[in-house]
Amino acid sequence: MRVTRVRFVGRIWKPSFLEDLMSIFENFCEEFRINSFIVNVPITDFDIFAEVEVEDLKCRIVELLEKHGYNSKRLLSVKHVESVEVVEERHERTLQDFID
Repeated sequence: MRVTRVRFVGRIWKPSFLEDLMSIFENFCEEFRINSFIVNVPITDFDIFAEVEVEDLKCRIVELLEKHGYNSKRLLSVKHVESVEVVEERHERTLQDFID
């Protein structure tokens, strides 16, 4: 599956920033995946399940970061990647469904 990945430095975000970011993402897809992890630095990935014009999205996100008082360098990358869904994800599934 080909997705557009938006990668940030940091795992703690203002709710207002996330609301505005979700508004941007809603223009491209109905659902997306969020991954947060630490390697050498804390990272947050948003995988948008659509191929998006990378430069346009990057510019919009940089403007949004600055609007909310974040350094624009917190945006590490916006790129198309191949992604595999390891587990079939459906809204009606519960934690118990994954355990069984």
